[in-house]
Amino acid sequence: HREDLSAIKEIFDRLGYAPHEQRPGFLEAYSYSLEFIHPRHGVIVEPHWTLVYPPFVATAAMEPVWARAVRQRLMNIDTWTLSQADLVLHLCLHLIHKGEHTPLLWYYELDTLIRRKRSPLDWNVFVQQAQAMGQAGLIADVLATLMHHFNSTIPDSTMSRLLGTAQPTPSIPPHQMRDHLLAQSSLNGREEFALLCSLRGLRPKIQYVYALLFPSPEYMAQRYGMSSSMGLTMSYIARACHLSWEGCKWTGAWLVAAVTTRRG
Repeated sequence: HREDLSAIKEIFDRLGYAPHEQRPGFLEAYSYSLEFIHPRHGVIVEPHWTLVYPPFVATAAMEPVWARAVRQRLMNIDTWTLSQADLVLHLCLHLIHKGEHTPLLWYYELDTLIRRKRSPLDWNVFVQQAQAMGQAGLIADVLATLMHHFNSTIPDSTMSRLLGTAQPTPSIPPHQMRDHLLAQSSLNGREEFALLCSLRGLRPKIQYVYALLFPSPEYMAQRYGMSSSMGLTMSYIARACHLSWEGCKWTGAWLVAAVTTRRG
């Protein structure tokens, strides 16, 4: 639960892990998970508190998801796991999150999970949750890919409902330009740019961009493996140049999206 984030931080602190984020509080404010890195081993752990990714994090009501969780024994440990419907939904969202960088193997693994049916997959819950999160169309694209490459057994009624026009929920205001950008799987950083477009007010936007461009020295040292002052300075310059170039591509995509949505 999101309310347990402070307890999660304390647990990883006792285990010797250090927070790994651009600025203190950045991930909790703008992301979908925390990140912790082990100083000696370099292992990164990401505890998620939601199924979705920016800019839709606030749209996911997680209480029903936790209520559907099932008790299972994994690695000789009794633990709570996502229901089959929520697990498949989360994996679909993860494929969307990775975009064109997603290996076909991951689609095969998702198809295998659906076929095994170790526990009942409630497609009705799956569709309702996808619609509530404002992700129905993109998830339908993932399922269509599974059907095309692996003849996945997806009910026709499920595809019809996902592709149908869903009523917008109060937490998901219509935003054609944002949705157009998110559909561009080749656009690197599309989620970050879509989140920037979704932030309300100039100050939150400035704070968000500043944290992306100029993370803390601790983050830069962990991220780029630099410890000297000169190395950190060069890393900041390289990061600023890279993100500025990506920003130019985002701006171009934004202009194309503006023209496309206006014509639509």
